[in-house]
Amino acid sequence: GPKTKRYFAKTRDGKLLLRRAMERHIPAEIAQAEKRGFSAPDASWFRKESASYVRRRLLESDTPIYDYLDRSTVRGLVEEHLDGRENRRLLIWSLLSIEQWCRTFLVGEDLADSTSDLHTREGEPVSGRSSHAPSL
Repeated sequence: GPKTKRYFAKTRDGKLLLRRAMERHIPAEIAQAEKRGFSAPDASWFRKESASYVRRRLLESDTPIYDYLDRSTVRGLVEEHLDGRENRRLLIWSLLSIEQWCRTFLVGEDLADSTSDLHTREGEPVSGRSSHAPSL
């Protein structure tokens, strides 16, 4: 419709409202930058050394997403991926993002506290990745 055309005409990516809302919070060169694509992690990213992180975040009993999602369904889908039977990397990425959002905005958990388990027992970041949670 006409509103859609107006938003796409100015930024070509449909992000005009988001850009306007964020312009006072982030530098102009970021707010006005051309949109860049982002690819979700590949299948191996949520296996191997990251499997324990995925299990802690998505399969523990205190995970807040289970107030909204069926625990047995999520558990089965996540386990299929972790066991290598299915590639559910995009689903796991989405679940981790929703789980972090719930912890931050519904539970009120500090982001620094909720990402502290990204480190191994020795205190080193897993696989050299940043110790920050995925952006939402």
